[in-house]
Amino acid sequence: METEEQIRRFQEKPLYFRGSAKIHLKNLQFEIEDIPGGRTLDPKNVARLIRIFNLEGCLRLDMEHHIPAIINEDVLRRGIARSDIRRSEMFKCQSPPFLNLNTSALRCLHGRHRITAAKEFLLPGDKWWTVDLYSEGLSETLRRDIREEYANALNFCDGDIFRQFRYNQQRHDLLEEGRWLARLSECKRKDVKQLQARKELKSLNLALDDLLPNYVITYAMF
Repeated sequence: METEEQIRRFQEKPLYFRGSAKIHLKNLQFEIEDIPGGRTLDPKNVARLIRIFNLEGCLRLDMEHHIPAIINEDVLRRGIARSDIRRSEMFKCQSPPFLNLNTSALRCLHGRHRITAAKEFLLPGDKWWTVDLYSEGLSETLRRDIREEYANALNFCDGDIFRQFRYNQQRHDLLEEGRWLARLSECKRKDVKQLQARKELKSLNLALDDLLPNYVITYAMF
């Protein structure tokens, strides 16, 4: 059950939200690694993300792939004027505008690996990412909450991934099927393909399909 403090923070966070925008990668900087919630840059994780980008694209407009950042109010105001947009446009989740920040830097709270991978993967002239912007008044407690919220949004276990993969496969949605399969490691993708290709495992596949609606496929399966 939520405490009064948790409820207060949940209600307070939207007061600092300034909308979402496409931001050039050169304007995105990350917090130091020794702060609470900070992560050491892992080259293996960067390589994994590049592999996923190659398989399914960056999907920069999907809300689950946005990254959070802190923006100064003066920087935001100048960026809006420079970009010739209205502030209200930044609250249109499906089509956020491009925000030209010139040389100003944003302090990102999460997404270091994703942006490092994007810098390697994206072509010149297309190096931007969708950023959810928060004002500087955020307390450190709220910043920690936001880091954890965005980190958890991408934290799918292998069982969750297989369930979504198979669900979309049954619907003949090739795009979504490929997106979910790409979240597994190369070795585990081979395991899934072998599982579905071997006739002697047909009964196992049918049993797994029976479990899909109950959401009980577990991480230990893979």
